[in-house]
Amino acid sequence: MTNASKTVFQSLHQLVQDEPAIQARLFALDDPAKFIAAVQHLAQSLGFVLEDSEVQQAMREGNKGWFERKLP
Repeated sequence: MTNASKTVFQSLHQLVQDEPAIQARLFALDDPAKFIAAVQHLAQSLGFVLEDSEVQQAMREGNKGWFERKLP
């Protein structure tokens, strides 16, 4: 993932954290293709363009981080 993509995802992450309605809408999607499209649409609303592969990579990295987290 490029530094530019990381910056876009950081901006998106902050937006999602700040907006419970966006969180609910994204978390309700159980089809990966629809989730990717929703993330791309959200990015586009902020003036960014994300490729499917960039969103998929971010999803993989997010899953990896979740699995590798320290549990009590």
